Amino acid sequence: MGAYELTCDTNVSNLYDWNADGVVNLQEYVNFSRAWLAHDPNDPAWLADPNLADPNLSEGWYEWKHKFNLDNTGLSAYRIDLADLLMFLEEAPWLWVACWRTDIWQPEMMSGLGEEGLRVAGFELLSPEKQTVQEKTSQEQVLNLILAIVQLEQLWLEDLEIQHQIDAADWRRFMDAVYQNLDSFETETVQRE
Repeated sequence: MGAYELTCDTNVSNLYDWNADGVVNLQEYVNFSRAWLAHDPNDPAWLADPNLADPNLSEGWYEWKHKFNLDNTGLSAYRIDLADLLMFLEEAPWLWVACWRTDIWQPEMMSGLGEEGLRVAGFELLSPEKQTVQEKTSQEQVLNLILAIVQLEQLWLEDLEIQHQIDAADWRRFMDAVYQNLDSFETETVQRE
């Protein structure tokens, strides 16, 4: 389809659609998991002490891994870690579909655009004005992370495509690191409170 045939003027692209297929789904998560624990080679700590630098973690940073560094503040500034995973799980517009993906999303599926929001294929999406942002307590963040881990484990067990795309040993290392980060986050939270 050429540029002149494209009739939609909004909802064309999304920051989280990293593979540019017009959908934010598990494929984005697969790519995120491949970048897990990647490290920016320009980390001041690595530059100050070259013995800390691990070239395996830096490989591909500038080519493709840097875009997964969603939380580039504090301790997460130079690496893909739990802070980035939390941002990805909480902020990515899951199952977002670009307007040009008419094989998935059809304009005739839409009805009821009003002040409250939009009804698409039976699902109600709240308008940005109606969505409220609430600060989560540390306990709520821990609970959300635990629920996300349960979903990830269930995904691995039930989705054969994911099992074929990600090596089992890589998946286990990723999940072990997530569990360790959860433990560290819980410990840090208890110490703060």
